[in-house]
Amino acid sequence: LGIEAVSREARYLALHSNSTDFIMLAHHQDDQAETLLLQLARGAGVKGLAGMAAIDAKRKLLRPLLNVPCTALEVYAKQHKLAWIEDESNSDTHFDRNFMRHAVLPTLNKQYPAITQTISRTTQQLAQASHLLDDLAELDAKVCEFDLCEPSKLWLQPLANLSVARINNCLRWWLFQNNLQMPSDAQLRQIVLQLLHAKADSAIKIDVVNKVDSLKKVTLRRYQHFAYVVQDIAPFKPVNLLWQGEEIVVLPDNSYLNFSKKMGEGLNLRSIESTKLRIKNREGGERFQPEMGRPSRDLKVMLQTHAMPPWQRSQLPLIYIDEKLVLIPNIAVDAHLKVSADELGLSVDWVRN
Repeated sequence: LGIEAVSREARYLALHSNSTDFIMLAHHQDDQAETLLLQLARGAGVKGLAGMAAIDAKRKLLRPLLNVPCTALEVYAKQHKLAWIEDESNSDTHFDRNFMRHAVLPTLNKQYPAITQTISRTTQQLAQASHLLDDLAELDAKVCEFDLCEPSKLWLQPLANLSVARINNCLRWWLFQNNLQMPSDAQLRQIVLQLLHAKADSAIKIDVVNKVDSLKKVTLRRYQHFAYVVQDIAPFKPVNLLWQGEEIVVLPDNSYLNFSKKMGEGLNLRSIESTKLRIKNREGGERFQPEMGRPSRDLKVMLQTHAMPPWQRSQLPLIYIDEKLVLIPNIAVDAHLKVSADELGLSVDWVRN
């Protein structure tokens, strides 16, 4: 990412280590101008050219000084005898932002004295355009079954029917929702090519960058006409736990099971009141009977039928009574222990981060 991006990432991680509603930053009009010029030099799209947001609710940041020139802040600070720290690296023009600050903007200012104010207005207009593109992307993503409860998943078939511009816009928006760094045009073309046009049986695996933690390995994958953002799976740790009545059971991979009582859903409470529920991973060869009067089914086939991607199956926690598989979270309950529609049952949901 480069030393500037890594340093910025470290600063934001430090700021967000504090528990607070919002963090107020001192970015000013000149900072905004530098940001637009940097993004322009990098060939950024509308979102990048919109610069920094005055209110960034997603990252809990406020920037109330974006319309205030740096010179006005310096005058105020001197009048009120405020002390500040000058970072020694601020004068090093080997860094792109410092080059814009010390070489490019002063030159532009000689010819266009109001350049920072003009750029500020431009970023505001681009921010409005960016919001409109986001609104369109959100509408397209909803058709592609985007769900905030599972933002890492997107249905590709409706996406393929859109224009190239709307495909690119929707994918950029989707990547942003998953805290991923925006790809270059060339990278985005490759993502579209592989997700939408590779052979159906191709094992798609595209490396992308998590903008919150660049060291965390993240890939884009495809399975049965769906695209997925997949966090690097930690080394497999088998699970073998007795449920002690907790509402939440956190698993070694940081996913968790949510136990709740719901009308007409889950295990019949009367049938399991004198038993112990055990949480275990797949071992292979499991069979399950989801319907009365029908033969039991192979678990692997059931998971394929429910379109569970292969990389999730090994981590899937299962619920047993003794050695009998009685519940597959999010999928099915054993026919003999299923609660009736007018009774309260124990529902178990598997939630992946």
